[in-house]
Amino acid sequence: MPEALPAFFTGWKGENGFKALPSPFLMNRLLETISIYRVPEQGLKNLASSLHGAYPAIPAVPSAQAYAGRNDKSWLMTRQDMFVAANPVAQNKAARHGTRTEAMAGRDPFDPVRDQIQDALLSGDSKSAKTAAEVYINSFPPNQRVAMRKGVNESVQQSNPLKPGGSTSAVSQEAFISWARNN
Repeated sequence: MPEALPAFFTGWKGENGFKALPSPFLMNRLLETISIYRVPEQGLKNLASSLHGAYPAIPAVPSAQAYAGRNDKSWLMTRQDMFVAANPVAQNKAARHGTRTEAMAGRDPFDPVRDQIQDALLSGDSKSAKTAAEVYINSFPPNQRVAMRKGVNESVQQSNPLKPGGSTSAVSQEAFISWARNN
């Protein structure tokens, strides 16, 4: 918890300069450092996601859907790491891309919007992703909107979870998919 506080405040300052509430992402990252909050929250989200999966008549809980999507993404990332470890060409590509860590610190005003878009896409809610992007783009003057739209599109493309060895090329993705089918 003590290490999380400076990162939380740095991220909050980067997002909006303390002029508004911190994003849900920052709040969740901070609260997840407290086990008395984290354990029941994860259990309830798993239960809600499982119930909706088993009984579609039960309404979906958006936060549980996003949580399940992040879990699926995490599983995919683990499988991709296994693919890279077994594939020398992918190892070379990954080494060229370098390593990157995700942290609360170093966030900017677009990050809460990117979080909304990613959560919506991971849970299969493309309408919410489009709405979040449009609201963000429309917050800029008309002469800047084309550039902002291009930046949002690029961010979504770079957020593609299927990046074996850090590459989004069709060849790399096909190699990973054929490897995954055999392993």
